Amino acid sequence: MFVAVVTVFCNKCGNNKVKKIGLSPQGKQRYLCKNQECKKSFILDYTNNETLKK
Repeated sequence: MFVAVVTVFCNKCGNNKVKKIGLSPQGKQRYLCKNQECKKSFILDYTNNETLKK
């Protein structure tokens, strides 16, 4: 059995110390950067729902 490991990096400061903070209204995983100067929350996969409807 193989397990894939994905390291998540903050898209603002590049820090790899992030934690999961729940799901967005669209059901996507939200993350919070643990860097004391940054503390940005983000989603890894942003999509535009308008382009998906076409």
